[in-house]
Amino acid sequence: MRTFVAIAVAATAAVMTAAPSYAAGWEIRGLLNSTSTADCISRAYRILNNYSRVYSVGELQRGSIGVYAYQTDHPERDVTIQCTAVDTGGQALLIVHDTRNDTDIAATAERIVQYWDANAGK
Repeated sequence: MRTFVAIAVAATAAVMTAAPSYAAGWEIRGLLNSTSTADCISRAYRILNNYSRVYSVGELQRGSIGVYAYQTDHPERDVTIQCTAVDTGGQALLIVHDTRNDTDIAATAERIVQYWDANAGK
């Protein structure tokens, strides 16, 4: 599933909209209100760490362009919050991927968006 990170970076370049994007096994959402890449990464780590206290997260990693949560809510589901576009006026992207096509990944994405919106600047 580590190849997920490479795919997520490619998806970041292709999708730059706040509207949800649906594809088999993918959910992509725009996250607003970050002032810089560093702020976004710090906030993303804090949000996903808080999320992991309530929901299942196997591993949480902070990177130079985003934060990655592996095995989120299910062993085959990964989450990344990409922050690369924030410094150029864009928005952070939440990308949820699951290798199974018949899952409700939208629920995971919506919960994380709610955490993001509820914890603005905190």
